[in-house]
Amino acid sequence: MDPNPKKTKKKKRKRPHQKHAGAASLAKRYPFATDFCDHFETPRRAYADVAPALDALVAKSRAETRIYDPYYCDGAAKRHLRELGFTNVKNDKVDFYATKAYRDPAHTTHDIVVTNPPFSEDHKERCLRWALATRKPFALLLPAYVVERRWFREAFGDEARPFFVAPAERYGFDHPLGAGAENSPFFSVWVVDSGRGAAATAAVGAALSANVFADVDALRRAGHVRAEAKRPNPKRRRKKLARRSGGGE
Repeated sequence: MDPNPKKTKKKKRKRPHQKHAGAASLAKRYPFATDFCDHFETPRRAYADVAPALDALVAKSRAETRIYDPYYCDGAAKRHLRELGFTNVKNDKVDFYATKAYRDPAHTTHDIVVTNPPFSEDHKERCLRWALATRKPFALLLPAYVVERRWFREAFGDEARPFFVAPAERYGFDHPLGAGAENSPFFSVWVVDSGRGAAATAAVGAALSANVFADVDALRRAGHVRAEAKRPNPKRRRKKLARRSGGGE
């Protein structure tokens, strides 16, 4: 027996979604790094749900309201918002984290941020902290379970307090390659803030009615956060997505 056996280099396994037949070609569409599992477009229904809140937060007509969506997916954001009358939308195919808007949030020129950031890694937290730093109104479509995260509570602190716009039924998200489940495994909610402090945000939320929840307790009572405790870990979620999209093991 060799007293000094050579260590064999462990072969790095591909993440399941990387085995999807179209993963490589999809990645080439973007001039920045992306995650296959993040390419899910926000449905038109979600924009329709949050539109009354956008009207209340910005004292302009929909055509005049300058919306900024920093995360580009497949171009549907502009189309859906335009159909609702919001024609002044900035959503460019660029690396948001390399833009001046990200580096200098206090000097952005938009009226309101409306976006569905990537759900992988720390994008959700980075997006929320940046949006708060702009001190302008925002509506972020996030998984409902984030309201239980420590970083979510710490980001808002005592000065800001959002309200939430949530659907009666879970939103479905479309992938450019048709990957993923027909129905989302979790609720997504719009996290909405006025950028003018907790009292101002609460006043806007109180003036709205349909699908509006004043706080996290209201979301819990509605059952939107309930399933998070049993949500599969990221590795299991990727394997499940790969099986449904033709990747497999």
